Amino acid sequence: AVLARELDAYGTLHGPPAMALALENGKKRNKRVAIDLGAGVGVGGLWLHHVAGYAKALLTDKTELVPLMQANVELNVYKGKVVSTDSSSSSSSSGGIREYEGPVQALALDWACVDHVNSVVADYGAEVDLLLASDVLYDVQAARHLSLVLRSLATPGVTPIYLAQRLRNTRHDLLTLIGTQPEVWGGFSAEEVGNIAGVSVFRMFIQA
Repeated sequence: AVLARELDAYGTLHGPPAMALALENGKKRNKRVAIDLGAGVGVGGLWLHHVAGYAKALLTDKTELVPLMQANVELNVYKGKVVSTDSSSSSSSSGGIREYEGPVQALALDWACVDHVNSVVADYGAEVDLLLASDVLYDVQAARHLSLVLRSLATPGVTPIYLAQRLRNTRHDLLTLIGTQPEVWGGFSAEEVGNIAGVSVFRMFIQA
């Protein structure tokens, strides 16, 4: 299964949720809904449900990526458990998974689309207990839209936000962005809490 293979093999997506779990352990936080923003194939969100124990994980990205995320959900999640889709282990005679209960969902969330953001906030905003975004600060405009989404979903002073990025020549460090874009990132606190396989992990809060 994709999740089982990627947990040890793909540091960029495995590392940030692992760091988030390690830092959140021992804290008396709820584990209702975790949202993976810019989820791509969805490994981070799958990890947050299956390993970190969040009751619901939302894998979110642009509309065109929803079928890919959904395929990985169906491949990896069966009644809340990670399974193999080999015909020998599947309950379906065709070797596929036919029954699926929804602790993990793939949703369209284009950060620039107000309707997408409002829909997720209306359905889940009151229950969001953790936000994760991996390698998403690829340009200044994306950072601007991301900050607005985070403000919409995070409860000030309560909801931890874990944002990770692999620094490249064309990408800005998060702390640099915060310092140079107060109109975008004003009111956020951020600290670098680790580095995994070249990926910097930041923990953020919206200041109460």
